[in-house]
Amino acid sequence: MKLYLAPMNMFSNHVYRHLMLKHGVDYVFSELILISKPQLFDKKTKYFKEDLSKTIFQVGVSSNDEIDTALSLLSFAREININMDCPQSSMKNVCGALLHNLHLMDKLTNYFSKKCRQKNILSSVKIRLGIASDEIYIEKYLDIFEKNKIDKVYIHLRTLRYSYDQPAIIEPIKNLKKYSFPLILSGDVDNYVSAKKLTQIIDCDIMIGRAAFMNPFLFEQIKNKENLIDGPYNPIIKDPNIIRTRSAVMSNKKRSFIKEYEELAKKEGIKINLMYLNKGISKII
Repeated sequence: MKLYLAPMNMFSNHVYRHLMLKHGVDYVFSELILISKPQLFDKKTKYFKEDLSKTIFQVGVSSNDEIDTALSLLSFAREININMDCPQSSMKNVCGALLHNLHLMDKLTNYFSKKCRQKNILSSVKIRLGIASDEIYIEKYLDIFEKNKIDKVYIHLRTLRYSYDQPAIIEPIKNLKKYSFPLILSGDVDNYVSAKKLTQIIDCDIMIGRAAFMNPFLFEQIKNKENLIDGPYNPIIKDPNIIRTRSAVMSNKKRSFIKEYEELAKKEGIKINLMYLNKGISKII
């Protein structure tokens, strides 16, 4: 089981990715890079040299010209990923909007795959199951990607119009045929038990977002088969680094991680947000 750190805007900076690669994750994603906004390129493509081979650079593109720009700017990348799952409605013909436009999805992935092969770069796509609970088209999407020879596909087990307050949708993946590319699934994985449940349903690797930004040791725990609490998604309850007595406090291990994160971020000159790392803590000692 390979483990991936999902991209999260404002959180997937190169410092956090670097530290997570020290703590059990196999591959990490950059923040989403909208090729139509080149002013953010330098900020979002920073990386430590030793992390490059394990870093996936995610882009938002809406045309073949933007794909050319992305491949030119990211010529150093091992893998480039097209985001087709961000639900921001303001992103016309880019990211999640592509789920509404199979013709453009087909055109872009066909061109993207060919250009990546020419440059010896892995091509991948991150997608959702569909548009809404009654509009799930994951098999159509995967058939397009297979026809166009995409190398890897990441599936967030929700639809565009589906709240994070609701559990991930598992049913549509149960009878998927075997594709030529590996599948990496994301959705409500917060410990070894929930990760294993997905891999028992379908042959896949695992990508984790929110839970891994709350519990930086989650990947280690999964690989070591630790933290075996079953039940609904709740990374706060399942985080053994939060000690619950009369009040919730942080373990020394987690406090040390945060200190290391803050010090390295300061050295690298970036601002960080500790919102997720501090979730569930009412008192920090």
